[in-house]
Amino acid sequence: MIPGIGLQLLLFALGAVVLYFGAQGFIRGASRLAETLGVSRLAIGLTIVAFGTSAPEMANVVMASVTGRDLLAVGNIAGANIANLGLVLGVGTVLRSSPLMISGVKREVFFLIGVSILFYLLVIDKELGRIDGAIFLGIFGVYLWWWLRRRADGVVELQGTFPEAALTPTRGKVLAITWDVVQVAGGILILVGGARLMINAAVEMAAAFGVSQGVIGLSLVAFGTTLPELATTIVGTFRREYDIVVGNIVGSCVFNVLAILGIGALLNPLEIEPGWLFVEIPVMVGFTLALVPLVLRKAGHILRWEGGLLLLGYFAFIAWIYR
Repeated sequence: MIPGIGLQLLLFALGAVVLYFGAQGFIRGASRLAETLGVSRLAIGLTIVAFGTSAPEMANVVMASVTGRDLLAVGNIAGANIANLGLVLGVGTVLRSSPLMISGVKREVFFLIGVSILFYLLVIDKELGRIDGAIFLGIFGVYLWWWLRRRADGVVELQGTFPEAALTPTRGKVLAITWDVVQVAGGILILVGGARLMINAAVEMAAAFGVSQGVIGLSLVAFGTTLPELATTIVGTFRREYDIVVGNIVGSCVFNVLAILGIGALLNPLEIEPGWLFVEIPVMVGFTLALVPLVLRKAGHILRWEGGLLLLGYFAFIAWIYR
C-alpha cells in the first residue's frame, strides 16, 4: 500500500460518520422550521436545505478559483450536478418503498434545464468570464426574488384562511424558530466539516495514484462535495421528508451553477477543458433533460427502476472518465 493511504482511508470514513450526524440535525431543524413558519417542506428543500448542502461546493470553487485551479472548480460543479441527478436522486428513489414524487418541482426542473443549457452556451468559447459570472448572479437574484414573491403571495392566502391570532408571533414561537435555525446552521457546519475531511482524503489518495486535476474535480471532489446532499437524501428518505429530498436536489443544482460558478467566475475567469464541451458538460445537461418525462408524467413520480437507470448512468460516466 502507498504510504499514508491507510490514514487517508481512516479520515475518509470519519468524514462519512460526521456527515451522517450533520444530516440528522440538519433535516430535523429544517423540518421543524418549515412547520413553525408555515412554509412547505418543498420550499424549505429548494432554498435553505439546497443552499446549505451546497456550502462545500461554494468553499471549494472559491478556493480553486482564487488559486488558479480552474479545472478543479468547473469540474467540481459539473460533476456535482451529475452526482446530484444521477447518484443522489437515484439513491433516494431506490431506497423508497413507493414512487418518489417530483411533479411539485416542475417549474424548477425546466428552469434548471434552461440554466444548464445557458452554461453550455457561455463556455463554448472555452472560458467562463467575469461577464458570464455576472449574468449567472443576475439570474440567481431574479430566481430568489421570484421565490420571495411566491412566499409573500402564500402569506396573503394564509391570512385569509386562519385567524389573525394564529399568525401573531409569540415568545414561544420565536424561541422555537431560534432553536430550529441553530439546528440548521449547526447541521450545515457539521456537513461542511465532514465533507472537507472526505474531500481532502480523496484528493490525497487520487494524487498519490497520479489522477489528473480535471478527473479529480469531476469525480472525487464532486462526490465529496455532494455527500451533504447524499446524506440529507438518505436520512430524509428514512424520515419520510420526501419534499425536502426532492427540493434539495433540484435547488442544489440551480445554486451550484448560478451562484457558485457565478461567484467563481467573477473572482477569476475560469478556463474550460476543450474536450468537456463534447462529453462532460453535455452529460450534465443530459441528466437534467432526463427529468422532463418524469415531471410531465401524469402521476408525477419516479419509479425505482428509473432511479436505478439514473444510478447506472452515473456509474457509467465515472467509469468513462477513468477509462
